[in-house]
Amino acid sequence: MMSQLTSVDSQITGWPAEVGRRVRLPQSRRLVNDLLHFSRKIPAHTIVRHCSIPNVVAARHRLKTDCRLRISWPVLFAKAFAWVAIRHAPRK
Repeated sequence: MMSQLTSVDSQITGWPAEVGRRVRLPQSRRLVNDLLHFSRKIPAHTIVRHCSIPNVVAARHRLKTDCRLRISWPVLFAKAFAWVAIRHAPRK
């Protein structure tokens, strides 16, 4: 039965029928493959929001000059997102 399927496949595709072999994937690779597989089912939407943040830019610059420490933008936005999430928690 298998030889019939491979010969039919090779006739359709024009490629010679090859017999494959199973390769055991490491657990980390299986996890990545599962994530990629299931992420195809999740709709992706891009959200663009323009913000006016001159006060944040000034405070970040002032902090850098005062103590030679610059807080990265992703950290600032993550903190802002956390504050918004706390203030506007969904009602249960």
